[in-house]
Amino acid sequence: MASETEFAALLAQAEQAVFHGPPEQALVLLEQAGNAADDPARLAVRWLTGVALGSLGRYGQALAELEPLLGRPGAGLPDTALMHERLFAGYGAGTVASLLRQVGDHAGGESLDRWGLDVLAGLAVAGAEAWADCAIGWAADAVGLGQAEVAMQRLQAAADHVARCPPEQWRVRVRLGWAVAEVALLTGRPGDAVTASRQAVLGAERARAPRHVAKSLLFLGVAQLEAADDGAAPVAVGVLRRSAMLAEELGLLPLVWPARAVLGAALATGATGSAAAREAQESLESARAAVRTIAAGLPPALRQAWLTRPDIEALLAG
Repeated sequence: MASETEFAALLAQAEQAVFHGPPEQALVLLEQAGNAADDPARLAVRWLTGVALGSLGRYGQALAELEPLLGRPGAGLPDTALMHERLFAGYGAGTVASLLRQVGDHAGGESLDRWGLDVLAGLAVAGAEAWADCAIGWAADAVGLGQAEVAMQRLQAAADHVARCPPEQWRVRVRLGWAVAEVALLTGRPGDAVTASRQAVLGAERARAPRHVAKSLLFLGVAQLEAADDGAAPVAVGVLRRSAMLAEELGLLPLVWPARAVLGAALATGATGSAAAREAQESLESARAAVRTIAAGLPPALRQAWLTRPDIEALLAG
């Protein structure tokens, strides 16, 4: 068993890789950290492993890793241990909810985000980031369910909370930008979505967080296409191409498929030569390959739901 200092250093390296480097590299470090951890510390390892697996599109493995975090924190534990369990139950709930949203189960995500908010209630500063994760996710759940007014109300509550989070918690500010963009697109305000997405890109770049840069670029490219300003399409294509290439470099299949799908559709619409048409086709094939790889790693019930999503069906039917 490693010393407490050695474990802390290893966990810090792993966390750095999860949010600032290739997730595959993070998994190697997290395996080492898991072997060195005592029982309470394994909660952090388990959560970070679930985040890394989910970012790679290995949803089935991610859900299996995170599920043990979702038990109701046990009574009779010392206060510090109970707080630790509640904290990572909240982190786990927000992450599983995000994974469910990504396969189209917004109702399931909504239930888990609400549960996470309840579990984290009263943790104050210690649970600020995890609470923000669930609150932002709760707004995104409403977007997925088409509940615009509910989404706006939840988004405002999340924004008020994020404004009180410490400055170093950059991740919740970037994620809030994504939710603002989603709500803006849902309510027919693509210009506001462009502004929010651009701020998310800048925040992720300042944090040197390439995974968050790639997703922010995806939101920005989609918002630019929706804004439909004169001359916006070529700019959006460049943004989406950058998002897709960065996602591919890091192995982020959940970002590869939408970035490549939207890019392919945009190129096909404006194709004026064989090179553009060829890139459009190649981009759409990359999106389909990513979708099939994700499907292969899903539990049967979620695989069926994933493959019958209207957007996924349309892409595969292409």
